[in-house]
Amino acid sequence: MARMMKKEVPPHIVIPDTSVLWHADKTLVVDPAVSAFWNDNSKEFSLELVVPQVVKGEILFQQTTSANRATGQIDELMSKVSAISAHKYSHRIKPDELKQRVESRFDKWLSTCHGTIEPVPLRIDWSRLVNDAIWRVPPFAEDRDNRDFEKGFRDCVILETVVEYCKHHTQTDISIALICGDSLLREAADSRLVTDARFSSY
Repeated sequence: MARMMKKEVPPHIVIPDTSVLWHADKTLVVDPAVSAFWNDNSKEFSLELVVPQVVKGEILFQQTTSANRATGQIDELMSKVSAISAHKYSHRIKPDELKQRVESRFDKWLSTCHGTIEPVPLRIDWSRLVNDAIWRVPPFAEDRDNRDFEKGFRDCVILETVVEYCKHHTQTDISIALICGDSLLREAADSRLVTDARFSSY
């Protein structure tokens, strides 16, 4: 009996959305499942991690905000200790330095994955984007809490980043995968890149 030849997995560029990297525990750089997946598979398969600049920015904002909230709690406790002891106590945590250290931690993680940051495109069709925002064209959507408002701007910039990336990386022997927990963003990406056979979303 002839042996079945296993189809070789083509090289993949993997682009994660914020929802994929996000984790409730901000002491973790990203969801540990992502790191575990990358450690397990990047050695066996040809995978390249590309993180949109907006995704990195959202992660840094969430983590820095969480750290700043903790710093606020420290301030309250310091004030209480100072009042009890009749001595002024303070800590040396500076917001700018905190933000810088959070970013440094993310960059170190990205470096261990041999990943890169894809910047926001210099050229965006702002007229179309504004029209999409007005008419709630995905990935824009109505805000469930207030229908007069829309949400989706950051998702839209992520979409523009992915579209531009595909446009300017013309290798035909590579697959490009958007990994995303947001169905609106996935559907919008599939629609915009329907003619690019290399692109898939998951």
